Order: sequence, then C-alpha cells, then structure tokens
Amino acid sequence: MYRDSIPIPFCSLSDILRRSNYNRSNSDNSDSIDSEITTRTQYDNDPPTIGSEYLPDSVFLHVMTFVDPCTLYNCHLLSKKHYYSNFIPIQIAIEVSLMQGGRAKNVVDALYPQMKSGSIHPISSKRLLSLIISKKCEFCLNARRFQNNNSVTVPREPYAINICWRCATSRRKTVPILKSGNRFRLNPWPYHVVLDHSRSATKKFGWRIIRGNHENMEIAWARMNSIDVRNDNQTYDQLNYMLKENYVDSRGEPSGPILSYNDAVEIIVQLNDCQSLDEIKYKFDEFLNEKRRVLSIHSPSYRNFVESYELIIDHANWKECEKKHKQKLSSEDWKFMKMDKARRLIQKVRSAITDHDKLPLLDYTMNMGYMICSKNRRPRRLRTPLFMNRYWVDQIMREAINFPSKYNSARKISNLAYQLEHYNMDEDDDPRRSWKLKVLNREIIYMSIFIQTTVYLDSGPDGVGCLDNEAG
Repeated sequence: MYRDSIPIPFCSLSDILRRSNYNRSNSDNSDSIDSEITTRTQYDNDPPTIGSEYLPDSVFLHVMTFVDPCTLYNCHLLSKKHYYSNFIPIQIAIEVSLMQGGRAKNVVDALYPQMKSGSIHPISSKRLLSLIISKKCEFCLNARRFQNNNSVTVPREPYAINICWRCATSRRKTVPILKSGNRFRLNPWPYHVVLDHSRSATKKFGWRIIRGNHENMEIAWARMNSIDVRNDNQTYDQLNYMLKENYVDSRGEPSGPILSYNDAVEIIVQLNDCQSLDEIKYKFDEFLNEKRRVLSIHSPSYRNFVESYELIIDHANWKECEKKHKQKLSSEDWKFMKMDKARRLIQKVRSAITDHDKLPLLDYTMNMGYMICSKNRRPRRLRTPLFMNRYWVDQIMREAINFPSKYNSARKISNLAYQLEHYNMDEDDDPRRSWKLKVLNREIIYMSIFIQTTVYLDSGPDGVGCLDNEAG
C-alpha cells in the first residue's frame, strides 16, 4: 500500500557507522585481499543490530527526534526485522509530528480526543506515522475512477481511519442507528447508554424531538453527555453513524473504533430486557471487558499518547508565553532607554541656553502612561515619554522628545535653545493646560459669571433687587 509512494533508503544510520568502522579497521591491511573478502562475507552474514558498540539505543532514539515523519516511518520499513514497531516509542513519533506541523500536527490533534476518551484502539508509533504519510483511503485505495473524491486530508473523525467520503456514505462502510421507532420508545435507555458512551465512536446528526414520560430525564442525560439541546425538547442525536465492522489494517493491527455497528446492535438487543439504568450500564461495561476485551483508558497504551501530547503542548505554550514575556521586557527596556535619551536631550538643551531666566521653561513631567504595554493603538498623549510643563514649550520640543536620536548634533540642539530664548509668549498663557484643566477653568469661569449675575439681580444700586424694583 505504501511502498509505491514512499522512497525507502538503501541503508540505515547504523549501517553507515558500521561500514565506516570497518573501513577504518582495514585501512592498514589493504594488501591482504583474502582477509578483506573474508571480513566482508562476515559483515554481510552479520547485519548490524541495535545496542551494539557502534550505535546505542539512546543515541539512535536521540537522532530520530531530529528527522521528519517520513524518514521515521522508513526506519520501520527498512529494518522491520531488527527495529520492530515497538522500538521507536510513541512519544518520539508525537514529538516529531508536532514539530513538523502542517498535516502531521493536524492528524495528531484529531487523534488526541479519541485517545483520551478511549473510543478507538491504541495507536502505535508505526500506525500513527502511516496515518500521517498516507493520503489514500484504506478501503478503496484511491480508485482511479473516483480520484477527486478519494483523497483523505486527515483521519475521519471519530473513526481514526483514512476513509474517503464515498466509502463512508455510498459504499456503506458507516451505518446509522436511529433513536426512533417502537422499540426505542418502549425502552430508550439501552440506546442512550450504548450510543452516548464515552468509548463509543459515533457521529451524531439530526435533531430529535423528545416526547413521552422520559422527557426531563432525557434532556438531563443529553446535557450530561455534552449533546446539543434546543428549546428544552430537542436533542441533536437522531442519527448515530458508526463503523459497520471492526477494522484491521494491512499490517494486521486492530485499528479504528473499539465498538462497531454490529457490536452495538448486538448489545442493544441484549440490554432491552434490563429494568434499571444501573443494570444497563453494568452489563454494557461487562460486554466491553469480556466480549470485546478492550483495554482500560488508564493503561499505558492510552496514557503514553495522552500524556506525551499534553506535555509537548504545555511546553510549547510555556515557550510561547516566555517569548511574549521577553518581548514585553525588551519593549519596556526600550521605552526606558527612550525616556532616558529624552531626559539627556533636555539637559543638553538646558546647557545650551545662555539666558538663565529661561531655564525654568525646560521643567518637565514624566509620562507614566507611556510605560503601559497594550495591543491597541494608544492615544496621542500616551506616545510621548515626557511632558513639558508649558504648552508652547511642549509644542517646540515635541518632535525632539519623541525622536531623541535624531537630535544628537550640536546644531539641532542650538536651534532648539535659540527658539526657546527668542520665542515671544505672554506669561498668562505660559502654563501648560491639559484638557482636564481647560474644562476645569471653563467651569470656574461659568461659575464666576453665574455668581456675578446672581448678585446683580439680588441687589440693585439702592440695595434692592432689580427685578423687584421693576415689579414694584
């Protein structure tokens, strides 16, 4: 299935190392042709093995973490006799797939929830790599007459099998179980327990209107099992698609869902005679453990996959947070440096002013809002590191404060000092006024006008109110 599409290398890394050691050991005895032929014959009859002095297990596994999934899969195909499917751990296969990104990461992300719930058979490293590399349907092998419909992007959920849409629908590889009919209305709980179980790989479709005496219980059951509920009387579980038969891949490894359509129909018929919900749950668990002989979700086959995936994802998230934190610290350091440059620029301008009476013009206030880091665009008043205490001085120094590196020449500094010394401005307008001070001053002016008007109306020239005199 895969040999036509995957290039297989002619030798492994251990072969290369062993050949180099062989050539190095026989370089001094190049004259002895017979001994060289004898040694080559022994080398061909004794292939390299893992754990020899040439390539230890730890070194080989460490090297495998730096290759792509295709090369990792070729190691299985190349050395199937010596490096069997259990040699490369599932942790390395997951790490390589997530580091590769793209389709490899999408496949692992799609398999993670199914492995966590235990609804599919445990996935070995070789099975995982084959799902990543192959884009063919595992049932029809991408028949030529339907080339456009048989390519598979990722394993189809929730079956964890590369199955095309035509095989899943028209070729009846998946069959629905309906939550309807007389038998379902008489006793719906065997259907609910089997089809809504966490270890049942079912694809739900269609809204179902709930009627009867079990309406409240069925709504509570649906919400407890994360089934969509609408209008408090409809649930999204009318059709429950399941894989028709148990699947075994081309290498003889059980794959896909642990519970097929035929198994579900068989156990539902057996559970129709049960009277209580607890009895139904107990018999269904007994069917999974004894008849299907499924592994526990706490077994190493499942836990290794889940824990490896979560550990790698958590480490990646931690590295991303660390990167953002470093960027934030570097941004804050850059802002501190810019603020320090602006302060040193003001000191240079202060030293260039000859009139000492003009020195108070360079009094400034540090802008604390400039140090705030935000993703949104900041207002204009928060983009400058320093505020000058006088408005017209701030207008002159604004560009120099915002870009202090541009004003590093003596000519530009002297020009700023000359503008500050010879700028004509009345003393009343000198203090800097922010928009809050302007509003406050406007309110004070309005209040003073109101007080004067009230006093004028209350007391006329003779001490009597003007309005009262007119009224009198």
